[in-house]
Amino acid sequence: MFAKRYVNVIGVLIGLTVVSSILFYSGCGMTSSPRIRTNPTPDTTPPTSTIMSPTEGATVLLGKPVAITGTASDAGGGSVVRVEVSVDGGANYSAASGTTAWSFNWTPSAPGQATIKSRAVDNNGNVQNPPAEIRVTVDAPPTSTITSPKEGENIITIQGSLAIDVTGTASDPGGGSVVRVEVSVNEGATYSVANGTNDWRITGVLSHDGSVTIKSRAVDNSGNVQNPPTEVHVTVKITEGIRVPSDQPTIQAAINVATDGDTVLVAPGTYFENINFGGKAITVTSESGPQDTIIDGRNANPVVIFTSGEGRDSILNGFTLQNGNNQGIAPGGGIRIQGSSPTITNNVIKNNRACDGGGIGSSLGSPLIQLNTITSNSPISCVGGNGGGINIQGASSVETLDVEILDNVISKNGSVGGGGGIFLSGVGTPIVKRNIIKENVAASRGWGGGIYISTGSYALIVQNLIAGNHAFDGGGLYWLVPSGARGPILVNNTIADNTATSSRSGIVADGADGRTELTNNIIVAKPGQTGLYCSNINDKNPLIIRFNNIFSAGGMAYGGSCADKTGTDGNISADPLFTNPTQGDYHLQRGSPSIDSGDNLTPNLPDTDIDKDPRILDGHGNGTAIVDMGAYEFPAPHSSGIGLQDESNGNRTPTQHLRKSLHVALRRAERMKIAARV
Repeated sequence: MFAKRYVNVIGVLIGLTVVSSILFYSGCGMTSSPRIRTNPTPDTTPPTSTIMSPTEGATVLLGKPVAITGTASDAGGGSVVRVEVSVDGGANYSAASGTTAWSFNWTPSAPGQATIKSRAVDNNGNVQNPPAEIRVTVDAPPTSTITSPKEGENIITIQGSLAIDVTGTASDPGGGSVVRVEVSVNEGATYSVANGTNDWRITGVLSHDGSVTIKSRAVDNSGNVQNPPTEVHVTVKITEGIRVPSDQPTIQAAINVATDGDTVLVAPGTYFENINFGGKAITVTSESGPQDTIIDGRNANPVVIFTSGEGRDSILNGFTLQNGNNQGIAPGGGIRIQGSSPTITNNVIKNNRACDGGGIGSSLGSPLIQLNTITSNSPISCVGGNGGGINIQGASSVETLDVEILDNVISKNGSVGGGGGIFLSGVGTPIVKRNIIKENVAASRGWGGGIYISTGSYALIVQNLIAGNHAFDGGGLYWLVPSGARGPILVNNTIADNTATSSRSGIVADGADGRTELTNNIIVAKPGQTGLYCSNINDKNPLIIRFNNIFSAGGMAYGGSCADKTGTDGNISADPLFTNPTQGDYHLQRGSPSIDSGDNLTPNLPDTDIDKDPRILDGHGNGTAIVDMGAYEFPAPHSSGIGLQDESNGNRTPTQHLRKSLHVALRRAERMKIAARV
């Protein structure tokens, strides 16, 4: 019986298995028959994007951030994975932030027409083609520059009067017109409208003395406002003052009655005097600057004398000093300094004569010579005739100070011996910074058309423009260093277009050792002449030559015993591509091999260039800031649409210095105009 039931169960199970199989393959309420695999149709439809803002034909401002926004979709069934945006007509693309709704930040860097394009990319790699595009106009905002007072100027004002005259210029590079210039003399808290537009002037009332920031901003006929404004920083000192000629008839009479700490304030006019500070710690300053206030030495003696142990608190400021004549053996035709260390600022020193130091001569002193124009001074017939513009001999015996020659324009001076522009001998450690030294002549068999350095002068020479000078030997710079002594240190100077009868037109190093350093300089010889010539090395260790561009078209970059360092220690030899050297403009053009080619870690590297514009900048726009060679820092890359990438969100970070570039250009142009007038 058990066996029978077992057989029946087996039969039932077999029957169910057969029925299930029939149902499975027939599809009756069960799973269908096995599928036949087929290849899906590929997605070849590209995605699309649309630019929503700005709109076609819109106007955007140069240097102002613009938010480019839009949408994107994929009609082919895929998904948009990114949107790429170009702001230079399609030459370069960068990723936007977002996909179906996207945005991209752009800071226009050049005025004129700009083409913006967008293209979407989907998850199958399809790229929108042609891209969406619009055209916009980049309008440059107006710009202004402050011509007076100058950056860093010391301003003396009388008690009860905090008025200050501010002058400047303005223009609109976008093609519009300047309708007004607004000026602030209280750090930008309030602005007042100046008189005039392209040339403007205003008398502002200061709220305090001490450090003061003056700002100007131009407004054009489209309502565009300059931002950021131009600014200069000055120091204002309030004094009761002795007025000339209202309180005393002559400048010397006012000095005679003054006591330490007094200010002699001189009204506009021409004063035929030869004045002597007489050892007093006083300030002698003009009311309205050197263009209106002249001291004429009548070709009798030096115009101004400091020979009584004066220190840095004996200040001469704001005069034209002319027709001084020194027939003695002590240096100094315009200003004579002996055993003293005065401060000489904001003067025009011209048409003076002396055997040594036609403009300024110092013996055993450490003067501060800053923000002066020293021009057209010449030697008399004598034995020597060194230093047409400035002659400094001997270190100070009064104060432990360095001689400082800063921010001056030294031009068209002449010497018979060494140093058409500057002569330094036995001065210790003088500092020569940010000067324009041009078109000076060391005649006959003279040395160092721009600068001559001899025994016991271990000069620090930083960020000067030395151009267009002439000498028998060493058209730009000549140094004579005895055995065992250190030579000068040169950092970020531009030395170019100087000439020499000897054909050694850049630098002649006549004696030096391993402590003489040249770093980050541009030295360009006249075609066919030599850039750097070493006539005698007094040490087994040669000069330290690092990160310089030393170049001569058709001549030798290195000569004499100087080993050619091109290709080692960061040194190059290539045309630096100056902007317009025939017109005295030695800024670097885009593409210059000297851009981003210096050494950021060199000692004595300043944080601003000769124009007092920022360095170190990323001149190539590749995300790495490297100092440029020479006196001028290339302000910013100007290519549209190329920026630094923020990898966290794909958005381009606008270059920080684009806004600054307009003001850089104007300040440079103003400096060039001043130098050209000299």
